[in-house]
Amino acid sequence: MPSILEQAEVKLKDDVRQRAATFKEESLAPAVIQDRLYKMIDYAVKRFDWYEEQRFKFLQIALAMITVTAGLSGFLANVRTSMTKTALVISFVAIGVLLITGIKLLFLYNALRGITYPYRKIADIRSWFFKYNFDKLPAALSQDATEASAQIAEVATAYENFTSRWAEYATTDRAFIEEDLQQVFILQLLQAYRRDNLESMHKVLEYGVVIFVGAAALAVFIFFLS
Repeated sequence: MPSILEQAEVKLKDDVRQRAATFKEESLAPAVIQDRLYKMIDYAVKRFDWYEEQRFKFLQIALAMITVTAGLSGFLANVRTSMTKTALVISFVAIGVLLITGIKLLFLYNALRGITYPYRKIADIRSWFFKYNFDKLPAALSQDATEASAQIAEVATAYENFTSRWAEYATTDRAFIEEDLQQVFILQLLQAYRRDNLESMHKVLEYGVVIFVGAAALAVFIFFLS
């Protein structure tokens, strides 16, 4: 006959198994999964916004660089007679590097605008983004009566398609869970795109500043040496 200790161990193991099974059933419940997905979407959106804020800061730096080059160019034009040719050339090279760095940052910032992401070919987010429901619709009603009627009909058709597509998801078992999973995946992809873009902007700024500072320091050294 099992001892009291052995009986207690068996009971404890049974309790653990029962709790684990209950937890598994509860954790796989649709409501629990949906709530978890909501939290994942919320976190992914915040991370996406953070990357966008960082990219916007680089945009401000780029605009500042371009503005500074105009001021420095004017300054060099006023003092060019008091500088040696070598120092003047190196100074303009430094300014050129600053200008090119700023322009390059602008191009990198705009690189993610208006592109077609690969995931749009496989995803179908009916509750989320307009690209999955309609693309281009008239923004302003035309003054021409015939064209205005066509625009209204186009918008009405788009609304009908949107509601019917959404209703199809609403009547399909766990379709919204699948859609939320797609949203999480897409948001993470968007984060990855912006992270890579941000790293490229970091490198451009780093190299640009180093070259600019080095060239400017060399120009100042030659100026005082002469």
